[in-house]
Amino acid sequence: MSGEYKQISVNVPVLKNYSVSRLKFRDQSIYKGNADWLAHWFYTNMDAYTDNILIEITGDFHQTFPNPPHLSVRFKSNNSWSPMYHMSVDQNGFIYAQALPSTVNYRKKGKSKKKGKSKKKGKTKKGKSKKKGKSKSRKR
Repeated sequence: MSGEYKQISVNVPVLKNYSVSRLKFRDQSIYKGNADWLAHWFYTNMDAYTDNILIEITGDFHQTFPNPPHLSVRFKSNNSWSPMYHMSVDQNGFIYAQALPSTVNYRKKGKSKKKGKSKKKGKTKKGKSKKKGKSKSRKR
């Protein structure tokens, strides 16, 4: 049998379930809009095989410089929470999660974290006391 054999992707509609928790943040109002777009984003981009997610929305649309307006959202799936996402909609209606800087190794400028063992003051490696006051000058 001769002929062409090819493959295509088919998107078959699947009914997914979700619930929403709306939390107030400081003085902000609570987002009261439809959350279907957030559930759709999660099932399309994060995990298409799970069901019954919880979407937690904190506050309403807000803006933190330099990012565009967004909702602060996290998702609970299979008893695990996602990190917080800043969900935005661009001028063409495209839904996306803003890229957030990693805070894992974040330190303020000027503050350094010392690594290694601390040195004992007063004695050298051979157990002799160090002389205070005079230091050998280094040649440059």
